Amino acid sequence: GNSHLENIKVTYNKQSRYLNIRSTELKTNYDEDYGYIMLVDDITEKVLLEQENKQKENLSLIGKMTSSIIHDIKNPMSIIKTYLQIMQKRSKDDKFTHYFSIIDKEIDRLVTMTGDVLNFARGEYRVNLETCRVIDFIDDLTPLIKQLFQEKHIQLNIRIQYEDNVHIDKDKIR
Repeated sequence: GNSHLENIKVTYNKQSRYLNIRSTELKTNYDEDYGYIMLVDDITEKVLLEQENKQKENLSLIGKMTSSIIHDIKNPMSIIKTYLQIMQKRSKDDKFTHYFSIIDKEIDRLVTMTGDVLNFARGEYRVNLETCRVIDFIDDLTPLIKQLFQEKHIQLNIRIQYEDNVHIDKDKIR
């Protein structure tokens, strides 16, 4: 009889190959068994190409979904930012003006992060390194951290011994 095996994965010495194997039984004129013919096709390149194409399709789909999700996140952020700006204009309290400023910066950070996620999904990734003093960077973070710690009744003490400059992406490290 005839037999046919497709996409058989064979591994030897840690290397895998994909094969199609076909065999046919040979008979004499008197219908006696004479032997077999076996045909082996190495289809490794074809299989790997199909796998690569499938992976590209999946990444493309993920990119499209990410783009849609990012768009859906940016719309509410724009609305929040607009109302925040209205509140900033109407507020006379310096304490709230300071909080509004922090919220505004954090909204901008979220919008930037959503853009970063979208760029990453597209296969792009950027790091915006800038030189800053460690103490200045910590000073920028302190009000945010301090507020969180105060809510938990935790005392925050900061001691900085390193006074030189560093090269960091401030938005990504926050």
